[in-house]
Amino acid sequence: MTGDAHGSGGDTQGSSFPHTQWTRILRVIQEGEGREAWGALVAFCEAYRPAVYAFLRRNGCSHEVADDWTQDFFATRIHARWEDREGFLFRADREKAPRFRSFLSHVLWDHLKERVRREKTVKAGGKVVWTALEGLDPGDPEAEERLRRAASEELDRQIALEVIRRAAGQTTRSHYLLEHFRGELSQAEAAGRLGISEEAFKQAYFRFRSRFPAQLRREVALLAGPRAGDVDDEIRYLMSQFSRSSSLPDRDGLRSGQ
Repeated sequence: MTGDAHGSGGDTQGSSFPHTQWTRILRVIQEGEGREAWGALVAFCEAYRPAVYAFLRRNGCSHEVADDWTQDFFATRIHARWEDREGFLFRADREKAPRFRSFLSHVLWDHLKERVRREKTVKAGGKVVWTALEGLDPGDPEAEERLRRAASEELDRQIALEVIRRAAGQTTRSHYLLEHFRGELSQAEAAGRLGISEEAFKQAYFRFRSRFPAQLRREVALLAGPRAGDVDDEIRYLMSQFSRSSSLPDRDGLRSGQ
């Protein structure tokens, strides 16, 4: 994934469509203004491929299954152009500030239900198939709605982790700075992991805390709706999800699923 979808707001080279805020992408798609909008949507979603992969891993999928399902999701639901103008993208009300994470959750949920049902059909035909996330098809509308809400919240947590990692900078140092920020590592432990002195880590952490709020705001501004206060609301929500997540993924697995 390049920086196209998360640039500073200007036009990308060779394109008249600015790859910036989610609501701009939605507007151009709804107004039918050409292929560049679809390219922007794909690039925007690709930035959160790790969140989809992490969601599947958190829900019991092995690395191989999660990677396969992530690839399938992006190939069939994101990269394939959506021709149905009655679909979710075209019905979303921009004035009510539909959030990007709501869009991704909606599309992923529909995709997973369809795939689970397809694999169950194969299984019923006599083939032995282990179906990941079998519970997504409980056959009870109320149970399904509870599952959908739980899945949506779990995906939100994974998106929050991805947004915050992007704001912090996806390096080994930033990973341990975030672990200290969350209280998972002491200053001495984080410094030891990085092979630097406590004083050097203390200075690095001070710089991190100084720049992180502005960097987080820039990242969240790409996802939030257009209304005044949307960015602040989204920051509060994502930080609450970040604090509720069990732990940061191992730094060596940050790019898994790509």
